[in-house]
Amino acid sequence: MADIPLGPALTDAVIARVLAPVVAGELVVPYPGRWERPPYASRGGRAVVAGDPGLSVLAVDRGSGAVVLLDDAGESTVNGSAAALVECARRYTAAIRSPESGDEEWEGIGQALLTELRAVDPVVADDEGFWAVAAEEVGYGFHALEPTPKPKAEAEPEAAESRPRLLLAMDEDRRADLFPSDRWRLLATAVRLTVAPPPERLEWALEVMEEAARVWERPAPRPDVLVYASGTAGTADTVGLPQRLSGLRLVCRIAAPGTPPRFDPAADDATGPAVAVVDGADPVAGILDALNTLRSPWSGH
Repeated sequence: MADIPLGPALTDAVIARVLAPVVAGELVVPYPGRWERPPYASRGGRAVVAGDPGLSVLAVDRGSGAVVLLDDAGESTVNGSAAALVECARRYTAAIRSPESGDEEWEGIGQALLTELRAVDPVVADDEGFWAVAAEEVGYGFHALEPTPKPKAEAEPEAAESRPRLLLAMDEDRRADLFPSDRWRLLATAVRLTVAPPPERLEWALEVMEEAARVWERPAPRPDVLVYASGTAGTADTVGLPQRLSGLRLVCRIAAPGTPPRFDPAADDATGPAVAVVDGADPVAGILDALNTLRSPWSGH
């Protein structure tokens, strides 16, 4: 792991060089915000390198080199340096892309990841810290998988993230069958994507996530869209997920190939989400069509 210079030498150019693999999307950091590019905004002598509008920012301390998370609860150290952040991202990315990551293997993958992360950076020793929580989530099969968003172009407005948050509830084997790599990349570009266990195990995973959010004093997961596949042991309705995920606006069920698509809008009193059935021959097209049909603004919450 390469070190970075501290003190006056820790310029925007140095920080950008170290974070380049993360900003380019080569490595995944389980942070929902957008990665910035120089010149970085400054907050208390720190360079703001990423932000989730209205919720939090990640910043690099120009004096100590530490990476800190700043939110309504205050601040916490994520890594001792930007280089350590990148190395942790490298280990995290390898773990969530493991070819052996079936349902039964996630717990072991999460435990091994935590051990690796703590070897990279002593800061991760905190059981309630950023990376420790991320490794715990991996152990439950709940992890970020989308490529890290690329930095905004110079002319882009400073608007909140407008893509919907999509929770994909299915095991890794089923996901790989339904979403070829090119279609997966298309979906990850169109939405903010999180992979979670299938419906019959998702409620339990959400309970763990909500408890972790309370302990860490961060917002609990609030997806706009839930996607799951037919043929699982449970369905979104039978395990009560639309009620559990109060901000849900759309539920998509991926049916067998050749199934006619269907879209049922939400009731006028908006007590529940819209429901769509999409053709399993190309679920990405069906999901995007359902989102377009819904025509609902996404607030970036």
